Amino acid sequence: MSAAETGRTLVTADFAGRPCRFQLRLGEMAELERLCGAGIGAIFMRLGTHQFSHRDVWDTIRLGLEGGGMSGIAASALVLRYQDDPLMDHLLLAGRIVAAAVNGVPQAGDAAGNAAAEGEGTAAPGDLSVFYGAGAVAGFAPEEVRRMTLAEWHVVVSAFIAAHGPPEAEGSADEFLAVLAEEMAAGRA
Repeated sequence: MSAAETGRTLVTADFAGRPCRFQLRLGEMAELERLCGAGIGAIFMRLGTHQFSHRDVWDTIRLGLEGGGMSGIAASALVLRYQDDPLMDHLLLAGRIVAAAVNGVPQAGDAAGNAAAEGEGTAAPGDLSVFYGAGAVAGFAPEEVRRMTLAEWHVVVSAFIAAHGPPEAEGSADEFLAVLAEEMAAGRA
């Protein structure tokens, strides 16, 4: 497999306070399926419909780090430091890693791929991968996200915040949406 082909499933995202590379190659994917007792499609759906197990989240992140180039020992130690965090804090990352393995990410030849390779994280016009990942976490298939209007998407995000946000976050949905919009525009969410 060439470097360009390998990059089609590589995700760079913040974890443990720093940018990390995540990728589920065939070996990591097979190990994830074995550990979780389900195929990659079922894991993808479990993450997206909130029917996941802790292994779906943590093993995805650990194996994604290994596939991204981190040693198995370092990846295990890093993930172990965060396993007492609420799973929801890391669900979106796990969803992005599996979504990249299933759907791919922008290739290096397009604007989003070049920006991501340079660390800019800017999505190309029409690239809905961030929305697909967020939609999967909220329980929507990519084709459902594609059919949504912006107003419908706003309702989904608002409902997700209301259902899953901490109690003290009430009244700050506009603030959250503003930060989310900035992060999405920068390609970090």
